[in-house]
Amino acid sequence: MSTQLLSSKVNADSTVVCKDIWKTYGAGEAAVQALRGVSLEIQQGELRLLMGPSGSGKTTLISILSGILSPDSGECWVRGTNITALSDVEQTRFRGKYVGFVFQVFNLIPMLTIEENVCIPLLLCGVSRQEALRRAREVLDELDMKEKIGKFPAELSGGQQQRVAIARALVHSPHFIVCDEPTSFLDLHTGLKIMEQLQQLVRKNKITVIVVTHDPRIVKFADRIDQLEDGKIVYP
Repeated sequence: MSTQLLSSKVNADSTVVCKDIWKTYGAGEAAVQALRGVSLEIQQGELRLLMGPSGSGKTTLISILSGILSPDSGECWVRGTNITALSDVEQTRFRGKYVGFVFQVFNLIPMLTIEENVCIPLLLCGVSRQEALRRAREVLDELDMKEKIGKFPAELSGGQQQRVAIARALVHSPHFIVCDEPTSFLDLHTGLKIMEQLQQLVRKNKITVIVVTHDPRIVKFADRIDQLEDGKIVYP
């Protein structure tokens, strides 16, 4: 991977630094400006919420900072690497090694046990099956899922399945984890428990977690909240 050198203008303590990010979908009269000059900095060990109405640019922003999309202009640095300067192949490798994902739908493979689901990112990185399963069980234990090892996703509650999804995002020790509406399919009590566990992981392991949400009930867990409207970050 052709890693870009850390810019003198990028804070070395930051996990993510986005500078003047613009992204437009379509062209001509059909063009939609999803992001309009977005800049933000997310510190290591921070639980950050991105909030805003549908169409405000939240999903586009997390797609760019996780290397899924490239912006039309601007830069996004992750732990000293300018990911917007990487090739498509390099971005794919970067995501697989350094980014964890948690989705609103759990995306667990039903015919695999929970530890087999969790170890998938390690297998994709070339770790042996035996070592991958060992590390998967360790992470599941950390998330209070030890007693469920050997079970299949259908045997778990929604909250338990989301904890498995979090374990899968954690297992390869990523630079940061992106959570897209992680509580939207959960009841209030379960959703709050999931956020409590994410907060504990941030505090204990200095993991950076970025949560996209519409749920005002979880704002108390955030170290900081960014509000997006019409492709821009707005402040009170």
